[in-house]
Amino acid sequence: MNDDIETLRDEVPRDARGRWHRGASGNPAGRPSGSKNKRPRRRADPERAAAWSRHDWRVFYRLTARRAKGNLAEKQAAAASECIALWLLLNPAHQQPGLCAQCAKPLDVPRSTVNGAPIRADGAWVHWGCLPWFLFSRWGAARAGLQWLGIVVGDM
Repeated sequence: MNDDIETLRDEVPRDARGRWHRGASGNPAGRPSGSKNKRPRRRADPERAAAWSRHDWRVFYRLTARRAKGNLAEKQAAAASECIALWLLLNPAHQQPGLCAQCAKPLDVPRSTVNGAPIRADGAWVHWGCLPWFLFSRWGAARAGLQWLGIVVGDM
């Protein structure tokens, strides 16, 4: 019986620490150089929000709701507002240079009125009169985007 163990030890090449030598594991080529994940993936890390999956968004929502103070409705509202703020940062408004982001008309018109004065909101230039509609459409786009990610915000 000891002879069988000795032959197994000779057939299985390991180093002094008991680790497999190259080619003896299930991968005959061994682990390629640099293939080990050097940075462990942290769930719902806002620094890596651009690469989040639907699961990461839901984890972020739950963590934010858990950390918020107040009753259940206040916690859900706080988590939803954090998610909307992050979504708006990651999805900037589309704007053509020199045009309003809402109505796509020129920003600098001759003899413009107070309603036609340009103002910067949410990273884009809009007319003062277009501002409420622009913010309402951005809010709706954020809610729809989060709903697609599995987070229901407010009354849809």
